[in-house]
Amino acid sequence: MNKQKWWQWVWQNTEGTYYAVDKRRGYQVVKNYFGENYSGTLVSDCWSAQNNTLATAGHQLCHAHLLRDLIFCIDTEKSKWAYEMKVFLQSSEKARDHIWKDGFDPAVCASVLRQYNNRLTHLITHAIQGTESCKLQKRFKKHQEKILHFMTQSDIPFHNNASEQAVRQAKVKKKVSGCFRSEAGAKRHATLLSIIETCKKRNMDVFGSLKLLFQGELVWG
Repeated sequence: MNKQKWWQWVWQNTEGTYYAVDKRRGYQVVKNYFGENYSGTLVSDCWSAQNNTLATAGHQLCHAHLLRDLIFCIDTEKSKWAYEMKVFLQSSEKARDHIWKDGFDPAVCASVLRQYNNRLTHLITHAIQGTESCKLQKRFKKHQEKILHFMTQSDIPFHNNASEQAVRQAKVKKKVSGCFRSEAGAKRHATLLSIIETCKKRNMDVFGSLKLLFQGELVWG
């Protein structure tokens, strides 16, 4: 914005998308725009402001981000631990889809969850080698409860791909038009983009909805 680095934030789910722009990247932005009374599950990468966001139904860390870090340790340190953790995460993704199929025995489901959590505890506590691998293992241990939370329900994604895709809308604007020249213009764009993307998710006519909005007649269901 005006040749200074600002940050594009996005929170989204299947019903709506909300964009915000701010010159800060810390928790104060979450407090100002997202609030501190979220009752659902929050899926994100491991950024501290997101980890500190209140989400009473729990947090889930994006597996795509975790796998990227694990692959780095595999490539740079030939880490056996990173490879085992990589295989473990990919296995958990497949297992979740299986144990939540209709008719699956709830008792067996609970047993599978215990086995995966026990395996995770072992992987993040036994001694390993490699500087980067040790750092990553320490992070996994710190956020243990956020790694397999998605397995406790059938509809929690194990990645934040939808948010990554939502950010691309703003990135396209930047590539085409360059930076914003004013704070008001940047925030206006974030507001309009929030409305447009939410309309798309709700199968609402975008142009018609914007028209009603400017007339003061749009009511969200």
